[in-house]
Amino acid sequence: MDKGEDFKTVDFFYYFNSERIKKALLLVLANVAVVILALLLCVFPVFYVMIPLMFVTPIFVYNPELSISEVLKTAFGLGHKKWGLLFLLAS
Repeated sequence: MDKGEDFKTVDFFYYFNSERIKKALLLVLANVAVVILALLLCVFPVFYVMIPLMFVTPIFVYNPELSISEVLKTAFGLGHKKWGLLFLLAS
């Protein structure tokens, strides 16, 4: 497009195929469910949950073949391991 080459509008939406969008929406719903559960347990779990949830999007983007549960497990594993350091950096 910038080089004067022909393009189709459909080229802009190459990565928005139905499988990836459906998985991304389910991942958003899983994030919301985790946050709501943390809020129902009181305020303190929200502070614990916010660190691992920061990693959900990057893990999903770089590993689209993982299932939603695998993405959440990986994010919580990484977030739990370095929670204190990441909490200080994020706040």
